[in-house]
Amino acid sequence: MQHPGYAPPRFSPQESEYYRQLFSQADADGRGALDGIAGAAFLTTSGVSQDVLRRIWDIADNDQRGVLTPDKFFVACRLVAHAQAGR
Repeated sequence: MQHPGYAPPRFSPQESEYYRQLFSQADADGRGALDGIAGAAFLTTSGVSQDVLRRIWDIADNDQRGVLTPDKFFVACRLVAHAQAGR
């Protein structure tokens, strides 16, 4: 369930392609979604602190299912990029 006024984020074609490539790397077994273990293993390579990554996961996994689909993964990647840039 989405919150009233929620608008899904928009990604540029370049950003979408890059995130698709990253998702393919993270989803090595081709399941189409990342569980907490696979997602954490991939996201920790970003160098962002565990605390910030936990908050990013909570935001990206907005329905609290414990998995990141490609769309949710894209959100997580954008938030990681912001965290890396100090925003």
